[in-house]
Amino acid sequence: MRLDTLTLSSFRNYGRQSVAFSDGVNILIGDNAQGKTNILEAVFLLTGSRSWRIARKSELVRFGDPAARIKASLFSRGRDFTVEMAIPLSGRGTAAVNGVKTKKNAQLSDVLRCVLFAPEDLSLLREGAGARRRFLDTALCQLRPRYADLLADYQQLAITQNEEERMLPPSAGHIFGTDNYGRDMFARIIHGARNSLTIGISSTLIALLLGCVLGGLA
Repeated sequence: MRLDTLTLSSFRNYGRQSVAFSDGVNILIGDNAQGKTNILEAVFLLTGSRSWRIARKSELVRFGDPAARIKASLFSRGRDFTVEMAIPLSGRGTAAVNGVKTKKNAQLSDVLRCVLFAPEDLSLLREGAGARRRFLDTALCQLRPRYADLLADYQQLAITQNEEERMLPPSAGHIFGTDNYGRDMFARIIHGARNSLTIGISSTLIALLLGCVLGGLA
């Protein structure tokens, strides 16, 4: 995969900005608060992932403008792609690949994937299991687009059940029974996927560590 160009419109501090990338390693250099991280954030959003920096998507839109837009040209899976995303101040945003709108942003990961490491990732150590689950979910949503749909369905099911149970009088008990079969089924699948990814990451790290040790002994 190769990212060729990125165009931002009304995104964060950018009114209009285009960036052309070269093959190999690209390094962004500039003073503080000039928008270097904003460029990385825009690329990350085009994978279909949520921003790691915000609580509300309206923060992505430049002050005074109705919507932000991100557009990228890239080479992936042996062909050229154009990926676009519109982020309005309110309402649902849209995304498109080669001019065809996607049903869900998670589908963008079929075209563009990236690995992000930011200072906020130190929360994996500080904040405990919840932060680690979010990290695994973000990775799985890129690796397996269907996982993103499954996770969204599970979260919606949990919200719906919790809201309906809160409306019942205390004496009514649980409307869905004590086992919540559908919810538990989703939870088991998600737990299994997270475990598989954790094992894969651990195996890779062990292999890298052994390679470094053996290389040093040689």
